[in-house]
Amino acid sequence: MRFVQIQTASYCNAKCIICPHKDSWMRKHPGTMTDSLYQKILEELQEWEDELNTGKMCPYLMNEPFCDSKILDRIRLMREMFPNTLIEISTNAELMTPDKSRKLIDILAGTKHDVWISRHGVTPEDVKRNMFIDGEKSLENIIYLLKEADGQLNIAIKGFLYSFDDKVRLSKPRAFIRYWQNKFKEHDIKTNNIRVVAKSFHDRSGNVKIKGWQKPAIVRHIGPNNKFYCPRVDKWLHILWNGDVILCCNDYQHETMFGNVKNQTIKEILNSDSYKRIKDMVLGNVETPKDFICNRCTRIGG
Repeated sequence: MRFVQIQTASYCNAKCIICPHKDSWMRKHPGTMTDSLYQKILEELQEWEDELNTGKMCPYLMNEPFCDSKILDRIRLMREMFPNTLIEISTNAELMTPDKSRKLIDILAGTKHDVWISRHGVTPEDVKRNMFIDGEKSLENIIYLLKEADGQLNIAIKGFLYSFDDKVRLSKPRAFIRYWQNKFKEHDIKTNNIRVVAKSFHDRSGNVKIKGWQKPAIVRHIGPNNKFYCPRVDKWLHILWNGDVILCCNDYQHETMFGNVKNQTIKEILNSDSYKRIKDMVLGNVETPKDFICNRCTRIGG
């Protein structure tokens, strides 16, 4: 295990048209992870610290981390317990404040980290239309973070602007990059350690529904005659707010739960028959149902 995602709270303030969260299991089963469960998870993960030091830990999973009022305390604890592991945080920045930005810088500066900012549109109007958040407010928060960090944070501003099959386009990648280059100049922002990335989005194993987007529902049929591999099955661990362990970051409908860290240890879960059954399906050691989540996935690895 080299990578871990922990959903400390189920909530997201956005309703991005490229994300299934608005129609997900999390919307129907909301909640926040308890302090004791979070502590238990981190303590058990220390057994894999050497491997995690070659990967990363993410205190988010299919959610907006700043919907968790305790997220900064949780990031600080993760940093203290895993001083040499890269910590990745991904946010749409609408809920950021100057105080939260300063605290985040204080926790992460000088350590291994990545901060991803989701910005699925060029202008604030584009962002409001595509993400259903306040485009102006989130922009102000991003500019504050960039200026306050002053090159101390590794930040990637990511726009998922066109579909993997190029049938849907939300904004033009070149316009997105030019927009941010102009913002850096306008606000005299240091650009070392800042990246602007325009990328394609995928359909999250068929869970993203955009009007007019026609695409195959099934892209493969995994089985003994058609082997498969995805690192999400054996290099990653994905834990929901209630302790459920699922296969990957595409499982917005809670299809693949194979253990719960409230009443099992992580080691027990990874040695369980439930995990072996899921792993055999992913690898093609057994036949899989036609609508198995990996048979619908268009981006291996997430």
